[in-house]
Amino acid sequence: MNKLDKKYIVEGITIDKTKEGYIVFTIPTQHFTVVDLDELTNERFEHEIKRQQKYDKDSSELMRLYFSENEQSR
Repeated sequence: MNKLDKKYIVEGITIDKTKEGYIVFTIPTQHFTVVDLDELTNERFEHEIKRQQKYDKDSSELMRLYFSENEQSR
């Protein structure tokens, strides 16, 4: 974890060891896996934050579509 910007972990970080590497959790990234702790770079955190934001956006859109279809079928 070389020169990791504290903004990525200011709300806390959890790192759990697994057989394959580590499961990392932060509020903005949620869970993601790494094989080696050297993978925890600013770029990796930015990538994981963007991945989580896309997931949240896609999930919200699916829920919106689901509920709008259910409203129309009433």
